[in-house]
Order: sequence, then C-alpha cells, then structure tokens
Amino acid sequence: MILASRGELDYLILECLAERTIALAQLRKLAEPAAGYDPLLETRLRALLPLAVRHGFRIVTNMGAADPLGAARKLMSLAKELGLRIKVAALSGDDVLAQLAPSMRTIGITNNHPPVEDAPTVPDRPLWTDVSPPEPTKELADVGNESLLVDQLTAELTAEHLSFTRDFLANLYVTLKSSALNLITGPPGHGKSSIV
Repeated sequence: MILASRGELDYLILECLAERTIALAQLRKLAEPAAGYDPLLETRLRALLPLAVRHGFRIVTNMGAADPLGAARKLMSLAKELGLRIKVAALSGDDVLAQLAPSMRTIGITNNHPPVEDAPTVPDRPLWTDVSPPEPTKELADVGNESLLVDQLTAELTAEHLSFTRDFLANLYVTLKSSALNLITGPPGHGKSSIV
C-alpha cells in the first residue's frame, strides 16, 4: 500500500497466477461459473482502486484467472459501489478447456477438494502443436538467417518433445532480442520453463 500511496506510479502490476492457482481457478469455475477469478480480487482492489484513481496510475493484473470477463464485471461493480469512474479492459481467449476431447475430461482432486464431474485435464501433449517442423540439422553455425534459426530451434525442441509452433518460437525470438523482460504463459506442464 505504501508503493500505491506514495510511489508516483504509472502502473501497478499484480502478478497473481501460477500453475496451482490457475488450476484452482478452473476448479472454482467448473463448480460455479461466476467464481473463476482470484478470490482476493475484491479485497485487494477495494483498497487499491481509490488510490489508483486519486494518484492517476493504472493497475494491470492477471487476477481474472479462469474468468477474466467475470473479474472485469466484478471490478466495474466494485468501482460503482465505491463511487469511482474507471475503465476496465479484460483479455480473454486462452481458455482451452472446451477444446479438449471428451476422453480427456477427467481430473484427479486431492487435498480434500470435492470431485468435479466432467472436469477436463490438460493432455500429456502440447495443445499448440499445429505444424510439422523440419528435421533437426547439425549445422546450427551455418544457419545464415533468422528464419532458418527459428526452423532449427523448432526442430530441436520437437526432438526434445517440447513442441511449440514455429510462429510462437519466432515471436519469442523477436521479443528476446528486443526486450529485457519477457513473459511466457500457457498451460502447465508444456515446457515454458524448459524453453528458456
């Protein structure tokens, strides 16, 4: 709260997700469709929204978790309750649960969480493999242009059972070259940590 009150911020970033928290958000959403966002969203933003409006900074967060649109609706309701005029943007489109085959719609629940009927799991293969990459070659030093380098990277990662689309790897390569800070997101267990 000190940073929000006295930090002279332009943006305040609240990074609130990890594999476990997004999995729990999906379970909450499956049990109650309007409950897929971070359960601390209201508490945290009730304190921060007045400061953001007063000091003129923007809040960027992934507290929408499995329901970014629901989180946006909740923020608008909260702002109205607090008498604040704000703009809210929500990014969506990365929820792949509906794309899973029915045979993959089971989930193991532990730690005394109740089972959720027909809850999909993440398959044991990457969801974004939609290209057949070229065969790996040994002449990485001979790769004369960036396009061939991306092809080589795609093939070598595929050989290591880390299948990413060529477009994803090209975008990653460009951002790594041009930015000191890069965030890689996606379903758990598909090689985000291994790719770096």
